[in-house]
Amino acid sequence: MHNDVIIIGSGLAALSAAYFLPKNLRVCIVSKDSTLACNSVLAQGGVACPIDEADIDSHIEDTLAAGAGLCDTNAVKTLITNGYELMQTLIKLGMPFDRASDGSLLRTKEAAHSRARILHASGDQTGAKLHRFFSDRACHTHHFGTVVDLLIDQNRCFGVSVLFDGECVNLYADHIVIAAGGFGALYQVTTSSSAILGQLHGIASTYNIKLSDMHLTQFHPTALAGVSALQKPLLTEALRGEGATITDESGKQFLKKYGVDELCARDRVSRAIYKHQQDGHQIYLDLSNFEGGYFAARFPTINDCLQNIGLEPPYKAVPISPAFHYAMGGIAVHLDTRVPNIDGLYAVGEAARTGVHGANRLASNSLLEALVFGRIAAQTIQCMPGRPESFRVFDTRKEDCFNVDDRLCLEKIGEILWKHAGIIRTISGLKRAKNELAQLDSLLIGRLMKMSLITANAIIDQALDTPQSIGAHYLEKDNG
Repeated sequence: MHNDVIIIGSGLAALSAAYFLPKNLRVCIVSKDSTLACNSVLAQGGVACPIDEADIDSHIEDTLAAGAGLCDTNAVKTLITNGYELMQTLIKLGMPFDRASDGSLLRTKEAAHSRARILHASGDQTGAKLHRFFSDRACHTHHFGTVVDLLIDQNRCFGVSVLFDGECVNLYADHIVIAAGGFGALYQVTTSSSAILGQLHGIASTYNIKLSDMHLTQFHPTALAGVSALQKPLLTEALRGEGATITDESGKQFLKKYGVDELCARDRVSRAIYKHQQDGHQIYLDLSNFEGGYFAARFPTINDCLQNIGLEPPYKAVPISPAFHYAMGGIAVHLDTRVPNIDGLYAVGEAARTGVHGANRLASNSLLEALVFGRIAAQTIQCMPGRPESFRVFDTRKEDCFNVDDRLCLEKIGEILWKHAGIIRTISGLKRAKNELAQLDSLLIGRLMKMSLITANAIIDQALDTPQSIGAHYLEKDNG
């Protein structure tokens, strides 16, 4: 069947686009898995939203300041002004944000916000609740498979090639929306789902679609350490917004030694922790300011996680470490979400580079971006022409999607990126990373891992092309 719209991905940006599209359109979502292949459900802290109309300008200013001068001002204004209006709509529709006993919305404060404007739901389950809210309401069909190619010819996207149970099948549509997330699972230490491997970025690159700001990678300062899983549990910034503190093994609060405090921008806090670790210290999050009953109710996900690893309240010394958390860069798009020079193709969410985050994303702006630009994509599609007269059919892909060295290649990519394109970088380290990635070409890897390798190279290349520190791209001088 020919669809009107195919959306690649299952996160909040994908569901927002599906929800806001007209109900008479045939909308198909294609994803690796309904929830495990997205990061939206993992979002704990909440969604940033101006408290009232008077707070819109302040939220814009905070976003621009966090972005270290690299934000697209028009994109930021679009995000915040549209976000305020959209959140009022969701509240009226019954989105169950947490409320006080008097019925007023509860809000918390996170890093680099000048005011407490973060809405949350079921304590630390905001992403999951928003995901459920939209998945219950969006009108679409859903296929579980892995997109292995875009069907592009003469600057027009006609559909996608999808791997279903070992066989590639072509699906066609008038409009294709990439909402497949970032590339966090390429890093050795990450809070991302293990399915987020940047494959769509690599695929886009093979069609000369521009990838922008790929080196601007955000590291969250407080991921749970000491767990063996690739995906490290996140300890939301809202904890520090409500009084938790970062300490070392002696119980000392050391951040001021590095010129930062608990709620400075994430890149600065992550660097302070990383440097303290390099000096031989163990890092902890002190949660003892919370009363046990309140903590379990306010942060149920985190409470369960801590107890599952054998910790008991009061949680005075929770081991933490920075981890890759978010890609500010991605597939370059116009403000209306269209991919330049490719008709019928759009990108939203973490997969896209809209310019709203600049060099360092402001805390809890990601869910807002997913909601706002998902809706913008839906609005743009309604204004675009339908099925092209020059519609064509593509041969199905025969190349092996997987091969024997895929796991080894991914492990090597993770080590290289974490070591050389992590929290603190050097030019010599980035050059070594480029050489080490080139050596992986000799491995027997499938098409999908080749796409991830392209993405990893784009991160290093764009880091090398930026020889000065800016936001999350922090360079130290070296002798190499």
